[in-house]
Amino acid sequence: GFSEKEADIIQDVLLTSDLFGIQSHGMQRMVRYHKGITNGLIKIDAKPEIVKETPISAVIDGHDGMGQLLGHMAMEMAIEKAK
Repeated sequence: GFSEKEADIIQDVLLTSDLFGIQSHGMQRMVRYHKGITNGLIKIDAKPEIVKETPISAVIDGHDGMGQLLGHMAMEMAIEKAK
């Protein structure tokens, strides 16, 4: 399964989406994610890979992992690059 940190990130994104009224990206997606994981479409052990990086940008391959985790990683990289 996901690590506790990964689960916290996913949960935070889903709940925040619901709280902001964006139900299409909230907790209702859990059924879809469960099916995707069960059918092998979503890889719970996926490790994002930096394919290309410059001082101001990066291309990351998520390898079919959870988008919330890739988005979190990408945002952390963007913040560091902005500094």
